[in-house]
Amino acid sequence: MTAEMSAQSPAGDTLSPLHVYPLAPSAPVAADLRRRASRLFDPGQPIPGDVAWSGDHVLNPDWAEHAPQRKAAAVLVLLAGDRSGDPVILLTERAAHLSAHAGQIALPGGKIEPGETPGQTALREAEEEVALPARAVELVGLTEPYATRTGFLVTPVVGILRAAAQLRPDPGEVAGAFVAPWSYVMDQSNTAEIRLTMNGRERRALEIHWGSKRIWGVTAGILRVVQERLFAL
Repeated sequence: MTAEMSAQSPAGDTLSPLHVYPLAPSAPVAADLRRRASRLFDPGQPIPGDVAWSGDHVLNPDWAEHAPQRKAAAVLVLLAGDRSGDPVILLTERAAHLSAHAGQIALPGGKIEPGETPGQTALREAEEEVALPARAVELVGLTEPYATRTGFLVTPVVGILRAAAQLRPDPGEVAGAFVAPWSYVMDQSNTAEIRLTMNGRERRALEIHWGSKRIWGVTAGILRVVQERLFAL
């Protein structure tokens, strides 16, 4: 594994910073993503209202029958480089005290505030969670929204880092930040379907294992949407 991972500091210590770097415009992965961005929705325009949602209900259809009113949210799917120049994706580990998805691996993001676009939300939340400057990110497109069992409608926002940044996780928001290889996370063969029991019923979900990290549930589902939008034939 070549992608660097952040140091997780002991409780009470300041979380170690994580450095990320832009890829050269001519780098094959960055050039390929910009070419494939034609498959995405324009980040400056609303997603057409007739676009079908993805979501937790795809694997568990009965969840759609009891869906709560959805709260709009957005997450940032960021292509960057690590110290070695290898293409990586930025991920966080949610703080243990949060009310939703506590302790799980996540993409930077959160609820869309009134007047915000999904892109503005994704950039604002990334700055709040890990101090990623909004100006350091080039947005290249959106995918269809992802509806969660917990009542959110999440728009994935795909971006490319264009300036080096020192990320400092906010312990009030996240327990840490790390990067994983872009090619590994975007390879659909590394996403597996699992079965688990929730409230006495068998459910289906997706997961990606990388090293000691388990990316599963909503985050794995969102990454599957991005995988399919960018790389499906």
